[in-house]
Amino acid sequence: MRYKTFVSMNIAVIGTGETAAAYATGFACAGHEVYMAWIDGDKAAMRPLFESFDNIYPCSIEEAANVADLIIIATALKDVREVAYWLGDVRRKVIIDATSNVDAPDASI
Repeated sequence: MRYKTFVSMNIAVIGTGETAAAYATGFACAGHEVYMAWIDGDKAAMRPLFESFDNIYPCSIEEAANVADLIIIATALKDVREVAYWLGDVRRKVIIDATSNVDAPDASI
């Protein structure tokens, strides 16, 4: 009988909201290395994640994108363009758009 071999990935989660926290928690529980980064926002809200998991690391957007196999962008819609500039060379990366693409009056690009 053969056993499945599990692979650990390096995953960048960019954002500080509930969506980013949910992705980070899920991937950390699955045994992946999670690199969390953000432009601005409530960094204190992310502290429980760093204290609860030894495989979630805070870092800059550039560092997270550089080491990641998978990049999840979970920011506000207005921040996507700025995040894209910080990512650098992503030709061999998989990027998932998990932004809040809701048409809100204050969401200007």
